[in-house]
Amino acid sequence: MPYSLPPEDLPPAVTTELDTALQRQLIASVNQHFFEACSGALQAIIMQCEWKIHMAEVLTLVFRCHDMRSNWQVLNHITPIAERLAQFSEQAKVKVYPPSRAEPPLEMRVDERSVY
Repeated sequence: MPYSLPPEDLPPAVTTELDTALQRQLIASVNQHFFEACSGALQAIIMQCEWKIHMAEVLTLVFRCHDMRSNWQVLNHITPIAERLAQFSEQAKVKVYPPSRAEPPLEMRVDERSVY
């Protein structure tokens, strides 16, 4: 991906242990703030699945559901989940993996939430 940032704002060519530790802290903080931004009802739904936020090219909230019930609950509440995630980035995505590994995950950009 070509960068259009000034050289001092580009990521380092070589990452150090400190860079890795700071990235882990940042991800943990974003996960915590996202969870705390959700209502109690959304928190209960989110906790039924494994979830984490990835920070790569695009901030992505990933769910791995262990059963169809929790999968449907996440999918039925994907719009309010995306609303909370949009507070962190309008380019963010939500990706929901179903219990069956044979099926592809549902992926939704938060800027598409009005469609759902």
